[in-house]
Amino acid sequence: MEDFKKLHEEFNTTIISVINESEEGKQPKSIIKKTFESLLDEEYLEILAEGINEVRLFNISVIPELLKKLFACELNTPLQTNNNKLLAYFFSMLNYRNLITPN
Repeated sequence: MEDFKKLHEEFNTTIISVINESEEGKQPKSIIKKTFESLLDEEYLEILAEGINEVRLFNISVIPELLKKLFACELNTPLQTNNNKLLAYFFSMLNYRNLITPN
């Protein structure tokens, strides 16, 4: 259970306020929301969306605006992939080419 808590803290991408019981009355600390810090512009997002839809990476068709939200970690609902291995390869290649951060 302790490992789960550590992983959850490390990979949680929401902004929350944390109040330690011993620090009552003090200002809560804010956790900064993580993003992929994407360097992709509209043209590249369109090309990526076309390729993603061609290989059916997700169970729905994606548009550049959806990819922009994905890379900003601002999706309202999670995208479901049809192929976990291909999704991992997709993100690793974006990272390899320094188009997203490795965080």
